[in-house]
Amino acid sequence: TEDLLTRKPYGRTRPLISRTMMKNILGHAIYQLAVMLFILFAGPTVFDIDDGRPINNVFKPSEHFTMIFNVFVLMTLFNEI
Repeated sequence: TEDLLTRKPYGRTRPLISRTMMKNILGHAIYQLAVMLFILFAGPTVFDIDDGRPINNVFKPSEHFTMIFNVFVLMTLFNEI
């Protein structure tokens, strides 16, 4: 907008990340961590899928870890919006 072009610039001593920004960053990080940990530990029983834990130190592709990755990507995408 035109008002944005006519306002004075921020000073050199002002922090790059404001308190509101920090609250939003920490809030979303806690939210993402809670959802990811829930899906990691309770996901196989809640969604009735095989867990992706290794058998004899061999990792096999699983729906569980694919779901964790997709949920992480979608939460990050919606954070942008």
